Amino acid sequence: LICKNNNDKFTLKTNALSSIKGTNGYGNNALNYPVGLMTADEVVLAGGMYDVMNSKYYLYNGHYNWTSSPSYFHTNGAHSYVWSLNPSGALSNASPASWQGARPVINLASGTLMTGGSGTENDPYIVG
Repeated sequence: LICKNNNDKFTLKTNALSSIKGTNGYGNNALNYPVGLMTADEVVLAGGMYDVMNSKYYLYNGHYNWTSSPSYFHTNGAHSYVWSLNPSGALSNASPASWQGARPVINLASGTLMTGGSGTENDPYIVG
């Protein structure tokens, strides 16, 4: 995936943006490596499908997990819904009022190399 807008809103540098209006109150100038929630597109690229069980891909963990992607807005009940993973590994949608877990994702720049590790819990990748 290529993300053209990488303005993460977490690392705004006050000095560099002092002439830009509307940045006051944004960013904490502390987060050098932003982490966010995965998108529904990232779930699909990993092997997830809407309403189809899948326990054979790396995102499967048997729990509910949010994505950052909106799903739809229910006008009768005035509720918004977002895409999420359900315990079967299927992509589904849920109301943000329901309890679910958060699985962070980091996006690495093109050309970033793994210098070690196998990607397991006991031997995580080492990013060079």
